[in-house]
Amino acid sequence: MNIGIDIDNTITNIEKDLFDSANKYTKTLNPNFENKNPVKFDGFVNMANFYMDIFGWNIEQIESFFRNERIEVIDNAFPRPGVVNVLKRLKNMGHNIFIVTARADKYDDMPYERSKNWLDKNGIVYDRLIIGATDKAKVCHDLEIEIFVDDQLNNCIKLAQGGIKTIRITNSKKEYPNIINMENFEQIFEYICKLK
Repeated sequence: MNIGIDIDNTITNIEKDLFDSANKYTKTLNPNFENKNPVKFDGFVNMANFYMDIFGWNIEQIESFFRNERIEVIDNAFPRPGVVNVLKRLKNMGHNIFIVTARADKYDDMPYERSKNWLDKNGIVYDRLIIGATDKAKVCHDLEIEIFVDDQLNNCIKLAQGGIKTIRITNSKKEYPNIINMENFEQIFEYICKLK
């Protein structure tokens, strides 16, 4: 099968680290700022606007955060437990692995190179890396990807509506049509094995 998988908060789990970094950055702007607790970004709004609303940043501040602190977080992220081994096992079984991310060059001058370097450094096996994928359902159809793993609810809804088997990596128990919730990569591996 052709299997697609997202990077941020899917292969990695950076949500808390991003919020910690955002809290620290905001404290440098406003020493009286009270830290915010992490809130799940599910992609129903633009990520930059999401952070601007929560932390009260202006355009220059969001630009600075996304170009500096956010990049530091994604560069230093660790793979989720089990993901390296699961992707190797899937690849060894003959599946094709497509890494499909919305990362683009708006806040990063080298999103492809940064993503590739991180994947290679962390031993993530894959056949192809696609960046700038803001419409993952279209990418899946174009590349004949049959199953996709993502963390963002809006991506999962669009993928499922497009007829792609969709796994949402989440601890949420809330169910949505044609989306399978899984908490970890061992569960994902077992599910994919049962599809054959």
